[in-house]
Amino acid sequence: MGRSAAHLVLSVLAGCAPTLTPAAMTPASGRTPEAPVEAAPRPIAPAARTLYAPDEALRDAISGPLELVGVGGWPGIYRRLSCMYRNKRVFVVDEKCGSPSESNFVGVNVFVHVLSPARGRLTLSAEASAPINTIRRADYKTFASESEMPRSPPASLTLSMSYEDVVAYQTNLGKGPGSCSAGTQRPTAFCSKDLGISASDYVTQTEPFLHEPPDAWYELVRGLMTLRKQARASIHPAALLSARLAAWGSSWARDRNVDVDEYNMKRVGNSDGVSAPIVTTADGGALIVGTTLDRGVQVPAVLRADANATQRWLKALPQKGFVTHERTSIVAAPDGAIVLAQGFPDPTWKSVYRVIKIDDRGGVRWQWIGYGKDKHQIAQIVTAKLTVQGNVVLQGYIQLVADGDVHAWMGELDAAGKLVRDEVGAVLPDKGASL
Repeated sequence: MGRSAAHLVLSVLAGCAPTLTPAAMTPASGRTPEAPVEAAPRPIAPAARTLYAPDEALRDAISGPLELVGVGGWPGIYRRLSCMYRNKRVFVVDEKCGSPSESNFVGVNVFVHVLSPARGRLTLSAEASAPINTIRRADYKTFASESEMPRSPPASLTLSMSYEDVVAYQTNLGKGPGSCSAGTQRPTAFCSKDLGISASDYVTQTEPFLHEPPDAWYELVRGLMTLRKQARASIHPAALLSARLAAWGSSWARDRNVDVDEYNMKRVGNSDGVSAPIVTTADGGALIVGTTLDRGVQVPAVLRADANATQRWLKALPQKGFVTHERTSIVAAPDGAIVLAQGFPDPTWKSVYRVIKIDDRGGVRWQWIGYGKDKHQIAQIVTAKLTVQGNVVLQGYIQLVADGDVHAWMGELDAAGKLVRDEVGAVLPDKGASL
């Protein structure tokens, strides 16, 4: 590892834990670590109206050791885990750090954001057909730069911010401060209107770097690849805040070919015990449910992680007579879990829901399938919830006749999976079926 890469140390600080280099780091305990800051600095006033250039941002990124701020999501991406670090000058975000192998849908790549309180944001992205940390520019398929101005007051970025604060700052851009981008797929560049900087000027500023980046760029990439493994080792599912739990769980499942349902992600971390795609368990681990391919059929699948985010097991749940499945959610139980899965015996007609009780090793204990009284009266179940007695309360909606009103529906299964309540409620207003 080069001199600059050696500066990329990862501080996993919990209480009085020491600062460690990547090679010596061991997983922390408790909540996901947040690197401390000695004092909250005052917001830095934006500098002159010039864009943050790749060379300048790279110097800031390697100016000192990188400490872990946290792992979680990043604006504009889904099913991807991001790792955020900081030194005394900037935040550095490795946007897609979920898989140590760097695999993703389009190739092998890296997206690095450098966020400066004074200079704005600089993003460098590279894509290749081989691990990005093992090759140089000539073997990149694409290489691009995007520079964004700092936001105007009262918005401000400070190095004392938490992971959530930085994500909120980057998310709530409103109209946006203006940016320029250029690269192999956009050699003529593009700049926002009224920015006061021309596309040709931005090409002149970035082309030398994009054509042949300095050695420090390769050292930064290699350092971030090393830090990915260490950042992942710091993850403890039960200690993650809801948004970070959702980002980690969906990314972790994707790496194992399980597709988590985006529709139900809003329920992750709910305090009511309502089913969600990702839930924590009493031992500090997590249960994640989604769909996966099993002999060419999309079926529900459950992943179990321990308190250190290590996989314990993966269980697919096919069912004869169902040709596909879509939405899924899960509820943790003292002796396992309850899985709610939307299936389709006939993809041209209404879905039929399965409620599956599994044990703590993923074995099926019982299953209830809500075929309904006729082809119209099939309850569409939105959520499941456990009672203190161990029953499963189901909530959703139902139509009683073809093209009829949509009514609220509630069902209840006893601890053995027998339907003991089947109640049709009032007519729901428009969009009320989403509960």
